[in-house]
Amino acid sequence: MTSEISKPPLWRRCLMFIYVSLPLLAYPAVLIIVQDFPDLSRFDLKQYLNLISLAYFSFEGVVLSSGFILIFLSVLTLLFAKQARLQFVILASILSMLGYSFGTILIANVYPLSFYREHFHSCRADLPICYPPLVHGYVMTFSVILAIILSEHLLYGLLKHKVFGRSPVRFGVRDVSYIFYLLLPIVANPAFIILAEIFPNWGEFRINRFFESTRIPYFSYQSQLLTLSFLVTYMTVFTWIFVKKKKAYFFLAVSILSYALYNLGTYIDLSGFLLVIKHSSCHSDGSSDCLTSIELGVLFCLSATCSIAIVERLVVYLDGRQPTISIRRLP
Repeated sequence: MTSEISKPPLWRRCLMFIYVSLPLLAYPAVLIIVQDFPDLSRFDLKQYLNLISLAYFSFEGVVLSSGFILIFLSVLTLLFAKQARLQFVILASILSMLGYSFGTILIANVYPLSFYREHFHSCRADLPICYPPLVHGYVMTFSVILAIILSEHLLYGLLKHKVFGRSPVRFGVRDVSYIFYLLLPIVANPAFIILAEIFPNWGEFRINRFFESTRIPYFSYQSQLLTLSFLVTYMTVFTWIFVKKKKAYFFLAVSILSYALYNLGTYIDLSGFLLVIKHSSCHSDGSSDCLTSIELGVLFCLSATCSIAIVERLVVYLDGRQPTISIRRLP
């Protein structure tokens, strides 16, 4: 009874979710405004995908990111925090700054953002970070969210402070294994594709092939059969380990939805702005050859995770039953 009373109302949780998602669009807007200041007449959504250039002074990016984080977390604390507000702001700000700095440097040298430096002439040779404002927004959003979660757990674990008025969710071994299995396709699916490409010469397997274009045309029967084979195997193991009841129905629904979302996501990737970035590096007539193995793995992971969440929530919504998946529900 106490846990139900202490649980924040749904509207408050939705409001907090919306607020912590704001950096995705708000921080790129700040970068664009600072770049074009004082002439803001050119501001539009297209600039979210254009290269950002900050050149007022050497550490302009650091000052902007630090100031944005401090203001964002201070407002978050005033709106939602109940205890240890000052400690939370300080700890979360430090972790967010470290996460953002590390993230921007890390992904700058990882596909597909590394193509900016290789194929965009506007990227100077001495510029270590070269990608559009929207990517900065993604990195900022993930950094802030992870910092909030980690700070809440640290303050509760060390000082027993309930920052948001309740104990943070604790993850057990089964919860960690659940998350690990959801992320597994990012590596497992590319490995499966690469092994199929080089069969039977598996001695040619190399790590850098994860970031190379696939040799199997995506719209071929062979590619689709590989996708279905991996999907069936992955969902069979998932259903056997994590699903509590009506396993056959769950397996069928999730598999169909995952396959549909995966093909849709691949089509969007081929047709989206990333294809423009990759176009100059693709030397074949088929656009499907521009897809890398790791990219297919990420798309599969997103499709499978979304499908599992959708089907699981539909079961609860339509039947009013307990969750199908045997993992402790988040408050």
